[in-house]
Amino acid sequence: MNIIHICLLSAYTENLSYDENLLPEQNARDGHNVTVIADCHTIEDGVVVDTPEEDRTLADGIRLIRIKYDRIINGFISGKIRKVSKLEEVVEKTKPDVIFFHGVQGCALLTAAKYKKNHPDVKLYADNHADFSNSATNWLSKNVLHRIIWRYYAKKAEPYVDKFYGVLPARCDFLHDVYGIPREKIELLVMGGDDEKIHPENRDALRTEICKRFGFAEGDFIAVSGGKLDRHKNIPILLDAFKRLDDPHIKLILFGSIAEDMKQPIETRLDNGKVKYIGWIDADKAYDYFIAADLAVFPGRHSVLWEQAVACGIPGIFKHWEGTHHVDVGGNCEFLYRDSAEEIAAAILRIVGDPKFFGAMRESARRGASGFLYRDIAKKAVGCAP
Repeated sequence: MNIIHICLLSAYTENLSYDENLLPEQNARDGHNVTVIADCHTIEDGVVVDTPEEDRTLADGIRLIRIKYDRIINGFISGKIRKVSKLEEVVEKTKPDVIFFHGVQGCALLTAAKYKKNHPDVKLYADNHADFSNSATNWLSKNVLHRIIWRYYAKKAEPYVDKFYGVLPARCDFLHDVYGIPREKIELLVMGGDDEKIHPENRDALRTEICKRFGFAEGDFIAVSGGKLDRHKNIPILLDAFKRLDDPHIKLILFGSIAEDMKQPIETRLDNGKVKYIGWIDADKAYDYFIAADLAVFPGRHSVLWEQAVACGIPGIFKHWEGTHHVDVGGNCEFLYRDSAEEIAAAILRIVGDPKFFGAMRESARRGASGFLYRDIAKKAVGCAP
């Protein structure tokens, strides 16, 4: 089966752990011919940079075609409406059986819809990564960009799209409430972890190595957190929570790059023997830390690391956001309802202090992990799930 993934909104970058990487990679592992069509932007050292047009085969056999946008007029609205004239020609030449369009927001979705109209046997899927926590955060964005412009393109394409996926329950709601997509055409397609890089059978060896590296005792209770450490992730209150914990055997490993405006509030709180900040790490290493640790703690805005932690079978503490409780797979996690160090500290002490409760969390986490692995997510994404 020929599958095209159209990634024109995300600065497609090789070797990352986003779903625009992991879905095509798993499709290729499953034996399909896979093409990724991306724009001429990529991420280097956390910054989006230009890259030339190209057509080449990646190491996993995926064909990568980069095509340029037409001229972009700078401006809040005009700079976001990006036409890609070459897309129609590239799709026609590729002759897909399935098109997966990453991101509903864009006029290029109409090109995919036109191809589906002319080739009714082709399956067309589109996913949505927008909700009210990361999009439509001001009047102009909410009422003009999303409720008028992106809604127009989504509704015009809707008759030809077989399924719209929201990657969070909140993003399913956004498709319906903001873009007017019928509920019966919307499904949840969770993000998750890469099966190839998750090895729970290595937990003992990984834990021993990490304890040795950081001077932890084998019996210490190890929590882990990380990601892009910006003001939305509530890392200062997490660090304050660990200062409140008197038990010297409760440790925290923190990874990620610190946003410039958060360096002072975070770095001044790192002089704590219970906290090890290890800087930015490769995505593969994040899986190892999740597997080796006892608990994942994310007290701020959602990131894909939540789902990756669940995929690793580790219990978690997550901030409560409407439409993100899909990470609760039956008792594997606790939710935070206030932005306070006291609440985080109390939640950790409750888990550490009740071995029976924590044991039930671990068992639930272990059982629920398989629902967040890309071997099944990728099949569902392209209509191949049993």
